This record gives sequence, structure tokens and C-alpha cells, in this order.
Amino acid sequence: MKRVSIAEAKQTLPALVHEAESEGEIELTRRGRPVAYLISTERHASMPKRTFLGAFEAWREKHGADVGDEPLLLPRRRPARAVDLP
Repeated sequence: MKRVSIAEAKQTLPALVHEAESEGEIELTRRGRPVAYLISTERHASMPKRTFLGAFEAWREKHGADVGDEPLLLPRRRPARAVDLP
């Protein structure tokens, strides 16, 4: 995988996009540390999509015995106060 600094990516973005389309992902770095990936739309479409609910259910399956069978209680929202606009 190719690594490119953000400063270099600013100067060569069109070439990097073409390279990501044809060769794969490119790792973008800031001060030598990875911060983002540039990938093709084809690769992005092939990645599994997880919703929050799906991820939460997977977490509950893994840690369900530790959590218990209590229902998930969410805090109630208070009704908004009335505001008189001029």
C-alpha cells in the first residue's frame, strides 16, 4: 500500500485518485501517522455495511451474558418549551 502525506496529496490529488482507482488504496498520513485512506468507489461498494443497530446487536450477542437481560432504557426527552417569536 502506498503512503502519501497530506501535503503531497494536496499537490497530486488527481494522480492519486487515478492510482487508487487502478491499483488499490492509498494511505494518507499527517506527520507520519496514518489518518485516512483513499479508495476506489468499487472497493468502497464491496465493503460490508453495518448499521448502528446491527453493530449493537453483534455487541450484545458477544457480551450479552455480561450485560444481563434487563431492557434497554433510554432517557426520556422533555418537551420543548414554547417560545414567542416577534
